[in-house]
Amino acid sequence: MKNSKTTFMIICLILWLCVNFVYSQTPVRQTLHNYLKALHTQNGFSGEILVAQKEQIIFQQAIGLSSRELGVALKPNQKYRIASITKTFTGALLVLAQRAGKLKLNDKVCKYIPALSSKFKNITLRHLLKHTSGLPHYEGIKNYWLQKSKYLSKPEAIIAEINQLTLYFKPGSNMKYTSLGYYLLAKVLENVHKAKYATILKDQILKPLKMTHSGVESSLAIVPNLVNGYHQLTDDQVIKSPYRNYAILKGAGDMYSSVNDLLVWSQSFLNNDLLTSQEQQQIFEQDKYGYGWFIGKSQLQHYYHGGGTWGYSSYLAFYPKKQVSIIVLANVSTLPVKETGKFIAQILFNRLTKIPVLQTQTQHEFDPMLYTGVFKSDSGKVTLKITTKNAKLYAQVANRPGFQIYSKGVHQFFGKKVAVTFSFELENRQVTGLTTQRMGKVFHFKKQ
Repeated sequence: MKNSKTTFMIICLILWLCVNFVYSQTPVRQTLHNYLKALHTQNGFSGEILVAQKEQIIFQQAIGLSSRELGVALKPNQKYRIASITKTFTGALLVLAQRAGKLKLNDKVCKYIPALSSKFKNITLRHLLKHTSGLPHYEGIKNYWLQKSKYLSKPEAIIAEINQLTLYFKPGSNMKYTSLGYYLLAKVLENVHKAKYATILKDQILKPLKMTHSGVESSLAIVPNLVNGYHQLTDDQVIKSPYRNYAILKGAGDMYSSVNDLLVWSQSFLNNDLLTSQEQQQIFEQDKYGYGWFIGKSQLQHYYHGGGTWGYSSYLAFYPKKQVSIIVLANVSTLPVKETGKFIAQILFNRLTKIPVLQTQTQHEFDPMLYTGVFKSDSGKVTLKITTKNAKLYAQVANRPGFQIYSKGVHQFFGKKVAVTFSFELENRQVTGLTTQRMGKVFHFKKQ
């Protein structure tokens, strides 16, 4: 009887090990390595990727340069600005403040920030957390990107700018992503704790979790081991990242971190290290956006956030059922890191071994005007615009930024910045439709 029980326990242990290390097999690691090389060569990716199941790192590799001026290569576990991933920390801090009895999420924000205009009197902290306040994003501030993003720093001036904004909708009636709401949440935290946001973050999260490579960045401070940031102006041209004052990014996008620290952060949710299961339900049991996290329901259930600021692109996701974390940090803006993270998930969960093929541009002449127009997907849900400027072709999906596409053959084009191919269909020498292929998926569009 005793031997049978021992044998059963050994079998259970073997099965557990097989499940736990299923993603660490060499083929998966090799595919991820090949994919990272393709990203670097084709999309200009420069940064670090980490994939882990529980605490076990399946894949970790850095590629590119931390200083293009000095030709210094990136090293593992360096620091990057993580932009809007900061919101995941602010959301947790609000829940911790509620636990401590310092606030309630249904409280009105004006209760904690009296200087706010009375037109915002119906906005609650929960509205701000879930982006349902109606506040605009930075574009709502007049001349923000051209001027004020460089000098707007004093809290009184920032609140004054917010007070001039007009709500897009009645609070709680819709959703629109806005970082200004998270700035207000950071100010609320400072008011109830009587401390700076950076201190609250350090005391409540970073110290308890021993996240020694993370912190809050100011615009001019020197942070040891923080990689330089660059901006991809075009597919083939990279410049130094423009200056941006970080004061208005407080609680919304002013943190720096490393891939290993972000692994600790995602693991803290899987292990209930910081927040209880009940508190995590508050954060994640939402429709599209929880308290600082997007709710992903395609593929497996997962929680994620991306980030982008001058010089840096970031993505963090974890899959609770698989206990898998995917972290992508880059020192180039603006790279499609969310799509990179989702393709990594396909490699892991769908056992993809075929990575995007490096496309080659052909030099044959073509008439750009032949391909321009508006195209509608067969489902009717997606609009694709093909435009031309200076004899070059550009593609734009919905309201997303456009990108240049390059010829790869007769009526065949591809994107460098976005890994997608276009095959145009013609009748009587006129384009009638096109087919796109991206991340293993095929979509057909008809010309309108």
